[in-house]
Amino acid sequence: MRKLLPLVALLFVGTFVSAQTILFEDNFDAYTAGQTVASQTTNWTTWSGGTTGSEAAMVSATQAHSGANSMNVIPNNDMIYSFGNKTTGVYQVDFYYYVATGSKAHFNIQHIFADEWACSVDFATGTISLEQGNATTTYTYTPDTWMLFTLDIDLNNDDIDLNLNGVELTSWTFSNEQTATTPGTNQLGCINFYGPAANNYFVDDFIFTEIQSGLLPADINISSTPITTGGWATEFIPFSNDGQEDLIYSAYPTFVDPSVSSTMINDTMRYNQGATSMIGWTNSFEVTAAVRYLPEMSNTHLGQQIKSAVIGIGDLPVGNTITVYAWEKGDYIYPSAGTVLAQKDFAVTTANALYEVVFDTPVPINGDEIWVGYKFTTPASGYTLVMDDQALVPQTSYLKTGPAWGEFEGSSTTPGFGNFSISAVVEGLGWPSWLIVSPASGTVAPAGNETLNLTFNTTELVTSGTYNATVVVGANDPAQEWTNIPVQLDLMVGINGNPSIGVMTYPNPATESINVVSDAMINTVSVYSVNGQLVNTFNVNATTTSIDVTGMAKGNYVIEVKAGNDVVKSNIIVK
Repeated sequence: MRKLLPLVALLFVGTFVSAQTILFEDNFDAYTAGQTVASQTTNWTTWSGGTTGSEAAMVSATQAHSGANSMNVIPNNDMIYSFGNKTTGVYQVDFYYYVATGSKAHFNIQHIFADEWACSVDFATGTISLEQGNATTTYTYTPDTWMLFTLDIDLNNDDIDLNLNGVELTSWTFSNEQTATTPGTNQLGCINFYGPAANNYFVDDFIFTEIQSGLLPADINISSTPITTGGWATEFIPFSNDGQEDLIYSAYPTFVDPSVSSTMINDTMRYNQGATSMIGWTNSFEVTAAVRYLPEMSNTHLGQQIKSAVIGIGDLPVGNTITVYAWEKGDYIYPSAGTVLAQKDFAVTTANALYEVVFDTPVPINGDEIWVGYKFTTPASGYTLVMDDQALVPQTSYLKTGPAWGEFEGSSTTPGFGNFSISAVVEGLGWPSWLIVSPASGTVAPAGNETLNLTFNTTELVTSGTYNATVVVGANDPAQEWTNIPVQLDLMVGINGNPSIGVMTYPNPATESINVVSDAMINTVSVYSVNGQLVNTFNVNATTTSIDVTGMAKGNYVIEVKAGNDVVKSNIIVK
C-alpha cells in the first residue's frame, strides 16, 4: 500500500494541474518604463478609476524579477486589479514583491471593491502584519529581495492560504472581514496595491489562475418586447434563469405623465424617525451620505415632485459648503446613486441643526428608485452625520467615502441602528398608479422559471387615450442588471366616463381590417367620419369582431362601440 501512495498522489496532481487556467498574467514588460501602468492597459486601474495622476503607479526598469520592467508603487499610488467578483470556484494569485530597505508597503484583498475588505498586509522594517477578522498576526521578511506571495483562495469551502516563497504562513476563513469579527461576503473582488507614506516597492510577474472553475453567475433570460394592452386582461412576462447560481430579482412599474391628476397631498418621504444621534470619523475627508427611496416608497408618491431635502447637520464648522443631491438609481447588484437629477449648494450657518434645501427645479417622481443625499467634508474627530436611534430599514441608508457606495450598517457602538436624517419634501396632486406588477421580488433557482403578472386598475383614468409605463426588472445578472419592458395601455372609456368595460382596437393605423376586442358583449360597432357622418354600423353580439376597412377612403375616423349601457369611442386611422 505504501508503494501505491506516490503513484496515486502523482495521478491526482496530474489531473488537478490539467484543470488549471491562467485568467490573467502580467510581467509589465509589454509597457513603456516611465509611463503609468493604467495608461497602457485596461487590466489595471486606479482607486478613482483614472489612468494618470498621484494614484497611478509607474512602469519601472529600476527593479524586475523577470524581464526588464515591474510596477513601482510609491506614496499615494493606489492600484486595483479586479478578479471579477468570483463567488464560487478555487483560485490562486501569485506575484513577486520587492520592498526596499527602510520602505513601507501594503496590499489588501477586498470582497467588494471600496466597501468590504477581506484582509490587509503591511510591511515595515522586516515585519509583515496581516490583519483579518479584527486580529493582527506578524511574520518576518527580508528587504531588498524578491519575495513570492501565493494566495490560495477556495471559495467553495470559504478558505484562504497565504504563502511566502512556497511556505504557508497561515490560513483562515476567507469571508472574514479585515476589521470585523462577524463573517462578511464570500466573494473575491479585487486586490489593491497601495502606497503608504515613506514607501517604495515593486510588483512583478502577477498571475491570476483558476484552479477549479466556479459556477456560472445568474443569467436572466427575459424579453423586452413592448406590451400593448387594453387593460382588461392580465398580461404575463415569463423569464428564466439560465445561469448556475440563484437569480435574485425585483420588478416594479414606472410611469409616464398621463396628464391625469390624482388626489395626493403634500408630504414627506422619509425612513428616519427624527434626529437623535450622530456619528463621526477620526480623520478629515469627503463623505457622501444618501437615502435610497425604494420603488414601494416612491410609488406612493407617484407623479408628485421632490421640492426640497431636509437634512440633519452635526458638528460641521460654520461656512462649510454642502452639496445636496437627488440621483437616479445606479447599479442593482451593488446599489449606487446614478445620474444627478438635481443639486444645490449651501453654506452651514449653524452647527447641529436641520436644514431644508430647496432645489432650483423640482424632481418628478415616476415610481422608480430615487436617491437623495448630500456631500460634505467631515472635520477630524467631529460628529457630523445625523441619524435616528431606530433599527435600520434595510437597503436605504448608504455612504460613500471613496469611489464606491456601501450600505450603512450602524455605528461601532450601535450596529444595526441609525437611519440617516435625510428626508424628501414632496408636493403636487400626483398621478394614478394604473399598473401593478407581481411578484415584486423573488429568487429563481438555476434552470428555473418565473412569470410576472401585470394587472391594471384604470379607475382613475377617466378619458380614452394611450397611457405608457415601463416594467423595470432588476437582477443579479452581471451582464444584465436592469431590463426595461415598455407597456402601452390603449384605453377606451365609456361616453359618461364609465371605465367598467375594456375595449381594444388594433391595428391602428389599419389597411385591411380593424379588430375590436372587449371584456363585455359588444352590441354594435359604428364608424363615423371626423365630421360626424355615419359611415357604417355593424351588429356584433359577441366580445370580438373584425371590421373590414378596405372599402373606406384613407383618413381619420371615429369608431363607436356599444356594449350594454356603455358607449366607448376611439379615433382610428385608415391607410
